[in-house]
Amino acid sequence: MDEEREGHDSLPPRPVRWLLLGLAHLFVGLGMLGVALPGVPTVPFLLLAAWTAGRSSPRFHRWLYNHPRLGPPLIQWRDRRAIGRRSKALAVTLLLASWSILYWQGLHPWLLVGLAAFFVVLGSWLVTRAEPG
Repeated sequence: MDEEREGHDSLPPRPVRWLLLGLAHLFVGLGMLGVALPGVPTVPFLLLAAWTAGRSSPRFHRWLYNHPRLGPPLIQWRDRRAIGRRSKALAVTLLLASWSILYWQGLHPWLLVGLAAFFVVLGSWLVTRAEPG
């Protein structure tokens, strides 16, 4: 049996797996940018990478979870649905910055209200997640 498929009979067809694996690599790259650049989120991209890798390459999925820098936030999310305080603060700051930019761009007031409501719900959800530790 193919090593990549061993124990994973529910993997999608090969073309879909290649697409998902490509996305997983893209998301890891974006996540690594977030490690190096302030203001670029890391954890959301890593979560997307883990999801796409889990559906395309069990080996890459294991590599992500065993990586010394990338693995811990994935494990915290998987085991406790926990998000670090720094990640929460950065996410809420970026939501506020995004809304502010849209406001100064002169978006329609009803669109701004709708986005504000969505951002408040999203930010509230984020800050109410458990913290690791």
